[in-house]
Amino acid sequence: DTRHRWVNNFIWDVPYGRGRAFGTNAPLPLDLLLGGWQMNGIYTMQTGIPVDPSVGLQLSGTQTGTRPDVSCNPNNWDHSVNEWFNTSCFSDNFTGRYGTSGRNIIIGPGTIDLDYALLKRFNLGKEQRYLQFRAEVFNILNHPNFDNPNATFTSATFGKITSATA
Repeated sequence: DTRHRWVNNFIWDVPYGRGRAFGTNAPLPLDLLLGGWQMNGIYTMQTGIPVDPSVGLQLSGTQTGTRPDVSCNPNNWDHSVNEWFNTSCFSDNFTGRYGTSGRNIIIGPGTIDLDYALLKRFNLGKEQRYLQFRAEVFNILNHPNFDNPNATFTSATFGKITSATA
């Protein structure tokens, strides 16, 4: 359940060189240098996915996972990698029952990513054959995109983010 997701791509043919808006009659050396360039990219922005808190121990007696008790909204918090959600909202439940926290009540970190490519096309003769130089950079903004926090109440890293996506 990703609540909000926006993906946008762009392609821009640089308008210089033979057959373009600028430089239609450009001399060959200038056309080889400035013509045939293209830039494109994909921009992705999305909110985080829900995370299900658990106690990590079998306390309910039902052979399924047990959730901790919750006393407040854990997402009303200044997020950091050391404490992504308010861990003081959770407490251990009693043996023989489920805790009061619902499923997927913790929202993980979102994603921001820009992948970029720069291309240069070299025509080979008068036919439609060409050679293409291509440089691609993934996550050109170098924005960290973190994995979900640890949501196991009995873990020493409860509430912490310990890794990032590749």
